[in-house]
Amino acid sequence: MDKKYTIKQYELYEEFKQKVQVGDFILTQTDSYIYSLARSILKIEYDHLLVLIKEDQLLHIGWPQIRIINPLQILSQSSRYIIFRPPYQEGELQKFIMYLQTSLKADYDYQKLLQGMIKKLVNKVPTDPIPFLPNLKSSRVCTDLIFYWLEASSAKFRELLPNYLGYLDYPLIGSFTPDDINTLAKMNVYFQIIHQKEIQNPENTIKSLGKNIQNQGFSNFFFAQTPSVKQLKKLIKFIPYPQSFIGLLQQLLFGLQLIKLYQMTKKKRVKILLRFVVKRFTKDELDEKKLKKILKGLMLLVDIMDIIIQPFSWKSYIRLVGNIVELAFSTNQSLKDQVIKMILKEIFKSKL
Repeated sequence: MDKKYTIKQYELYEEFKQKVQVGDFILTQTDSYIYSLARSILKIEYDHLLVLIKEDQLLHIGWPQIRIINPLQILSQSSRYIIFRPPYQEGELQKFIMYLQTSLKADYDYQKLLQGMIKKLVNKVPTDPIPFLPNLKSSRVCTDLIFYWLEASSAKFRELLPNYLGYLDYPLIGSFTPDDINTLAKMNVYFQIIHQKEIQNPENTIKSLGKNIQNQGFSNFFFAQTPSVKQLKKLIKFIPYPQSFIGLLQQLLFGLQLIKLYQMTKKKRVKILLRFVVKRFTKDELDEKKLKKILKGLMLLVDIMDIIIQPFSWKSYIRLVGNIVELAFSTNQSLKDQVIKMILKEIFKSKL
């Protein structure tokens, strides 16, 4: 028995083994503040989708590469899990497992994950639905790749999936999410729920995190026990793999940035995300002036889309007109003022 796992975790694993069989899909919630916060921001319920490919082997599509892990490893980090079972026909399960194994050791697709997260943060509805592309093999994020190989293995799944896209996350962000499995199962489409288990630690939730921050203060909660540089240097000497320790610090800093982002106003949050995307994915060298100009245009477009999906009001209508004119005549202030006056004159004339 591995001492890093508790008796309770082994008991949980025994229950899991009694319910699961090869080919089953497992959805999990990671039991940590950072994942809980990310789920809250992105409005998703689950963050990991895995497939049991052997009795004690789960295919895990995650950082840094697609790999095999022991079920006990993922269960010990989870606050909840659900087991789903597809209706495999003869030969389909063997084909599906074989296809999944061809993806082992491939690098995880961070870029696609980041793009999907940002799209889900910014968009409320698919204002410009992304067309479905059946070939998802190049997308090495969990649900995309698993759906791709399932489509390749099961004619029934391949036939029904396009008919249910409107209920899933794909039209919104161009990628499937772990929650999509649960959505299909609740609709009695293809997947059957075999077993679900709550294993949440009430002290390790985003709700308790919020209470602790309120009680102790943000800086005291995170930094009250921060060691000195001298203590850190001494500590690192006793760590077999310093890069693991550095990775832990990076994870903590990332979590703090997420919390900071979550506490901002929607406008400021969108601006920061758009700035990041423009700087990260543009091929051109941008000075600050060019970057501000691009950001201004993007913010106007986001605002226009936000207005369009809101109930009609004169206030939002005037804001919409102002945004469109700003986009069209941003370099000529006098022409912009003249156009706005002409539009307002026509509006009020029609009311007389």
